[in-house]
Amino acid sequence: MIVDMHFHSTASDGTIAPAELAAMTGKFDVAALTDHDTVDGVAEFLASGKGAKRRFSGCEFSIKSPEGYGEFHLLGLGFDINDGRLAELFSRILEGRAERNLKMVERLRDLGIPVSVEMASRHAGGNVLARPHIARALVEAGAAKDVPDAFARFLAKGQPGYVGRYRPEAREVFDVIHGAGGIVLMAHPRFWTLDEKKLESGLGELKDAGMDGIEAFYSFNSVEETSCHLRMAKKFDFCVSAGSDYHGANKMSSTFGMNVDPGKSGVRWAFDMI
Repeated sequence: MIVDMHFHSTASDGTIAPAELAAMTGKFDVAALTDHDTVDGVAEFLASGKGAKRRFSGCEFSIKSPEGYGEFHLLGLGFDINDGRLAELFSRILEGRAERNLKMVERLRDLGIPVSVEMASRHAGGNVLARPHIARALVEAGAAKDVPDAFARFLAKGQPGYVGRYRPEAREVFDVIHGAGGIVLMAHPRFWTLDEKKLESGLGELKDAGMDGIEAFYSFNSVEETSCHLRMAKKFDFCVSAGSDYHGANKMSSTFGMNVDPGKSGVRWAFDMI
Protein backbone atom coordinates (compact mmCIF):
# COMPACT_ATOMS: atom_id res chain seq x y z
CA MET A 1 0.00 0.00 0.00
CA ILE A 2 1.03 3.64 -0.45
CA VAL A 3 1.26 5.64 2.75
CA ASP A 4 2.50 9.14 3.55
CA MET A 5 1.81 10.64 6.96
CA HIS A 6 4.45 13.37 6.89
CA PHE A 7 4.51 16.10 4.25
CA HIS A 8 4.23 19.88 4.03
CA SER A 9 2.19 22.45 2.12
CA THR A 10 2.29 26.18 1.46
CA ALA A 11 0.69 26.61 4.91
CA SER A 12 4.23 26.22 6.28
CA ASP A 13 7.43 25.64 4.29
CA GLY A 14 6.19 23.54 1.37
CA THR A 15 5.59 24.84 -2.15
CA ILE A 16 2.32 23.07 -3.06
CA ALA A 17 -1.14 24.10 -1.82
CA PRO A 18 -3.08 21.73 0.48
CA ALA A 19 -5.85 20.99 -2.06
CA GLU A 20 -3.29 20.23 -4.75
CA LEU A 21 -1.44 17.91 -2.38
CA ALA A 22 -4.72 16.15 -1.62
CA ALA A 23 -5.21 15.54 -5.34
CA MET A 24 -1.65 14.24 -5.61
CA THR A 25 -2.50 11.59 -2.98
CA GLY A 26 -5.29 10.20 -5.17
CA LYS A 27 -3.63 6.79 -5.48
CA PHE A 28 -2.48 6.69 -1.84
CA ASP A 29 -4.16 4.50 0.75
CA VAL A 30 -3.35 6.80 3.69
CA ALA A 31 -2.20 10.43 3.89
CA ALA A 32 -1.77 13.11 6.57
CA LEU A 33 -0.74 16.73 6.08
CA THR A 34 1.79 17.70 8.77
CA ASP A 35 2.81 21.32 8.36
CA HIS A 36 5.22 22.88 10.83
CA ASP A 37 3.49 24.48 13.84
CA THR A 38 0.18 25.09 12.07
CA VAL A 39 -2.99 23.35 10.93
CA ASP A 40 -4.04 26.18 8.63
CA GLY A 41 -3.99 23.92 5.56
CA VAL A 42 -5.62 20.85 7.11
CA ALA A 43 -9.28 21.77 6.57
CA GLU A 44 -8.61 22.43 2.88
CA PHE A 45 -6.65 19.19 2.58
CA LEU A 46 -9.39 17.10 4.22
CA ALA A 47 -12.25 18.81 2.38
CA SER A 48 -10.79 18.34 -1.10
CA GLY A 49 -12.93 16.15 -3.32
CA LYS A 50 -9.83 14.27 -4.43
CA GLY A 51 -7.28 12.40 -2.35
CA ALA A 52 -6.22 9.30 -0.50
CA LYS A 53 -8.74 6.73 0.69
CA ARG A 54 -7.99 7.73 4.28
CA ARG A 55 -6.85 11.23 5.19
CA PHE A 56 -5.94 12.60 8.60
CA SER A 57 -5.14 15.87 10.29
CA GLY A 58 -1.53 16.35 11.31
CA CYS A 59 1.17 18.74 12.47
CA GLU A 60 4.93 18.61 12.99
CA PHE A 61 6.29 20.15 16.19
CA SER A 62 9.90 21.13 16.89
CA ILE A 63 10.63 20.03 20.46
CA LYS A 64 13.23 20.99 23.05
CA SER A 65 15.74 18.16 22.83
CA PRO A 66 17.45 16.55 25.85
CA GLU A 67 21.18 17.08 26.35
CA GLY A 68 23.24 14.82 24.10
CA TYR A 69 20.53 14.34 21.47
CA GLY A 70 20.01 16.04 18.11
CA GLU A 71 17.00 17.41 16.26
CA PHE A 72 13.74 16.40 17.96
CA HIS A 73 10.44 16.62 16.10
CA LEU A 74 7.04 15.15 16.94
CA LEU A 75 4.12 14.37 14.65
CA GLY A 76 0.62 14.90 16.00
CA LEU A 77 -1.91 12.88 13.99
CA GLY A 78 -5.69 12.49 13.88
CA PHE A 79 -6.61 15.28 16.31
CA ASP A 80 -9.31 17.95 16.43
CA ILE A 81 -7.79 20.97 14.67
CA ASN A 82 -10.22 23.31 16.47
CA ASP A 83 -9.15 22.33 19.99
CA GLY A 84 -8.67 25.38 22.22
CA ARG A 85 -5.51 24.22 24.01
CA LEU A 86 -3.95 23.40 20.65
CA ALA A 87 -4.66 26.96 19.47
CA GLU A 88 -2.96 28.34 22.59
CA LEU A 89 0.11 26.18 21.99
CA PHE A 90 0.34 27.30 18.36
CA SER A 91 0.06 30.93 19.45
CA ARG A 92 3.11 30.60 21.71
CA ILE A 93 5.10 28.72 19.09
CA LEU A 94 4.31 31.22 16.33
CA GLU A 95 5.21 34.13 18.61
CA GLY A 96 8.59 32.47 19.12
CA ARG A 97 8.95 32.01 15.36
CA ALA A 98 8.23 35.71 14.75
CA GLU A 99 10.92 36.76 17.25
CA ARG A 100 13.40 34.38 15.63
CA ASN A 101 12.65 35.65 12.12
CA LEU A 102 13.35 39.24 13.18
CA LYS A 103 16.66 38.24 14.78
CA MET A 104 17.74 36.23 11.73
CA VAL A 105 16.98 39.12 9.40
CA GLU A 106 18.88 41.49 11.69
CA ARG A 107 21.92 39.20 11.62
CA LEU A 108 21.80 38.99 7.83
CA ARG A 109 21.49 42.76 7.52
CA ASP A 110 24.49 43.15 9.85
CA LEU A 111 26.38 41.09 7.25
CA GLY A 112 25.45 43.69 4.67
CA ILE A 113 22.73 41.64 2.96
CA PRO A 114 19.68 43.75 1.98
CA VAL A 115 16.91 41.38 3.15
CA SER A 116 13.82 42.14 5.21
CA VAL A 117 10.95 40.33 6.90
CA GLU A 118 8.68 41.83 4.25
CA MET A 119 10.73 40.22 1.46
CA ALA A 120 10.58 36.83 3.18
CA SER A 121 6.86 37.23 3.89
CA ARG A 122 6.13 37.62 0.18
CA HIS A 123 7.60 34.17 -0.35
CA ALA A 124 5.49 32.79 2.52
CA GLY A 125 2.30 34.05 0.86
CA GLY A 126 0.65 34.91 4.17
CA ASN A 127 1.36 31.51 5.72
CA VAL A 128 3.82 30.56 8.49
CA LEU A 129 7.10 32.36 7.85
CA ALA A 130 10.03 29.95 8.09
CA ARG A 131 13.68 29.64 7.10
CA PRO A 132 12.97 28.49 3.50
CA HIS A 133 11.19 31.79 2.91
CA ILE A 134 14.16 33.75 4.29
CA ALA A 135 16.36 31.58 2.07
CA ARG A 136 14.33 32.66 -0.97
CA ALA A 137 14.73 36.28 0.13
CA LEU A 138 18.51 35.70 0.18
CA VAL A 139 18.31 34.39 -3.37
CA GLU A 140 16.20 37.41 -4.37
CA ALA A 141 18.80 39.72 -2.81
CA GLY A 142 21.57 38.02 -4.80
CA ALA A 143 23.32 36.70 -1.71
CA ALA A 144 22.76 33.02 -2.56
CA LYS A 145 22.39 31.10 -5.80
CA ASP A 146 19.52 28.93 -4.54
CA VAL A 147 17.77 27.76 -1.36
CA PRO A 148 20.30 24.99 -0.51
CA ASP A 149 23.13 27.50 -0.91
CA ALA A 150 21.32 29.97 1.37
CA PHE A 151 21.01 27.32 4.07
CA ALA A 152 24.56 26.06 3.68
CA ARG A 153 26.15 29.51 4.02
CA PHE A 154 23.69 31.47 6.15
CA LEU A 155 20.73 29.68 7.74
CA ALA A 156 21.83 26.21 8.84
CA LYS A 157 22.70 25.71 12.50
CA GLY A 158 26.18 27.11 13.14
CA GLN A 159 26.00 29.57 10.23
CA PRO A 160 26.00 33.35 10.78
CA GLY A 161 22.28 33.89 10.13
CA TYR A 162 21.00 31.04 12.30
CA VAL A 163 19.03 31.80 15.46
CA GLY A 164 17.37 29.22 17.72
CA ARG A 165 13.73 29.57 18.70
CA TYR A 166 11.16 28.63 21.33
CA ARG A 167 10.41 24.91 21.40
CA PRO A 168 7.82 23.31 23.70
CA GLU A 169 8.53 20.36 25.96
CA ALA A 170 7.54 16.92 24.64
CA ARG A 171 5.21 16.25 27.59
CA GLU A 172 3.15 19.34 26.80
CA VAL A 173 2.65 18.25 23.18
CA PHE A 174 1.67 14.74 24.33
CA ASP A 175 -0.89 16.23 26.71
CA VAL A 176 -2.36 18.70 24.21
CA ILE A 177 -2.62 16.31 21.25
CA HIS A 178 -4.05 13.51 23.40
CA GLY A 179 -6.56 16.00 24.80
CA ALA A 180 -7.56 16.83 21.22
CA GLY A 181 -8.15 13.14 20.46
CA GLY A 182 -4.95 12.43 18.53
CA ILE A 183 -1.75 10.44 18.84
CA VAL A 184 1.90 11.54 18.89
CA LEU A 185 4.90 9.93 17.19
CA MET A 186 8.56 10.85 16.93
CA ALA A 187 9.39 12.11 13.46
CA HIS A 188 12.58 10.88 11.73
CA PRO A 189 14.37 9.31 14.75
CA ARG A 190 17.58 9.20 12.68
CA PHE A 191 18.05 12.92 13.30
CA TRP A 192 17.60 12.51 17.06
CA THR A 193 20.42 9.99 17.42
CA LEU A 194 22.14 7.27 15.40
CA ASP A 195 23.38 5.57 18.56
CA GLU A 196 21.06 2.60 19.14
CA LYS A 197 21.72 2.44 22.89
CA LYS A 198 20.98 6.15 23.31
CA LEU A 199 17.90 5.77 21.13
CA GLU A 200 16.61 2.90 23.25
CA SER A 201 17.21 4.80 26.48
CA GLY A 202 15.58 7.99 25.22
CA LEU A 203 12.59 6.23 23.68
CA GLY A 204 11.97 4.40 26.94
CA GLU A 205 11.68 7.73 28.74
CA LEU A 206 9.38 9.12 26.06
CA LYS A 207 7.19 6.01 26.23
CA ASP A 208 6.80 6.58 29.97
CA ALA A 209 5.97 10.24 29.28
CA GLY A 210 3.15 9.30 26.89
CA MET A 211 4.54 9.05 23.36
CA ASP A 212 2.54 6.68 21.15
CA GLY A 213 4.93 5.75 18.37
CA ILE A 214 7.75 6.49 15.94
CA GLU A 215 8.10 7.21 12.25
CA ALA A 216 9.92 3.95 11.53
CA PHE A 217 9.63 4.30 7.75
CA TYR A 218 11.22 7.55 6.60
CA SER A 219 12.26 8.46 3.08
CA PHE A 220 15.87 9.23 4.05
CA ASN A 221 16.38 6.17 6.27
CA SER A 222 18.90 3.51 5.42
CA VAL A 223 17.67 -0.11 5.52
CA GLU A 224 19.57 -0.55 8.78
CA GLU A 225 17.95 2.51 10.34
CA THR A 226 14.45 1.33 9.46
CA SER A 227 15.24 -2.10 10.93
CA CYS A 228 16.49 -0.44 14.12
CA HIS A 229 13.36 1.71 14.42
CA LEU A 230 11.13 -1.31 13.93
CA ARG A 231 13.02 -3.11 16.71
CA MET A 232 12.42 -0.13 18.97
CA ALA A 233 8.71 -0.09 18.06
CA LYS A 234 8.37 -3.75 19.00
CA LYS A 235 10.32 -3.31 22.23
CA PHE A 236 8.19 -0.38 23.44
CA ASP A 237 4.91 -1.41 21.79
CA PHE A 238 4.93 1.77 19.71
CA CYS A 239 2.74 2.21 16.67
CA VAL A 240 4.62 3.26 13.53
CA SER A 241 4.08 5.53 10.55
CA ALA A 242 5.67 6.12 7.16
CA GLY A 243 6.56 9.60 5.93
CA SER A 244 8.36 11.20 3.02
CA ASP A 245 8.87 14.68 4.57
CA TYR A 246 7.92 16.05 1.15
CA HIS A 247 8.23 19.84 0.77
CA GLY A 248 7.81 20.23 -2.99
CA ALA A 249 10.52 22.41 -4.53
CA ASN A 250 11.96 23.22 -1.09
CA LYS A 251 13.30 19.67 -0.69
CA MET A 252 13.61 18.14 -4.14
CA SER A 253 15.40 14.99 -2.99
CA SER A 254 12.28 13.74 -1.17
CA THR A 255 9.87 11.49 -3.10
CA PHE A 256 6.17 11.85 -2.31
CA GLY A 257 4.51 8.69 -0.96
CA MET A 258 6.03 5.47 0.40
CA ASN A 259 5.29 1.87 -0.56
CA VAL A 260 4.96 -0.25 2.58
CA ASP A 261 3.62 -3.67 3.54
CA PRO A 262 2.01 -3.27 6.99
CA GLY A 263 1.40 -6.99 7.27
CA LYS A 264 5.12 -7.76 7.18
CA SER A 265 6.25 -5.15 9.69
CA GLY A 266 5.04 -7.01 12.78
CA VAL A 267 3.99 -3.77 14.51
CA ARG A 268 0.88 -1.65 14.98
CA TRP A 269 0.31 1.15 12.47
CA ALA A 270 -0.64 4.70 13.38
CA PHE A 271 -3.49 4.86 10.89
CA ASP A 272 -5.19 1.97 12.72
CA MET A 273 -4.88 3.80 16.04
CA ILE A 274 -6.66 6.99 15.01
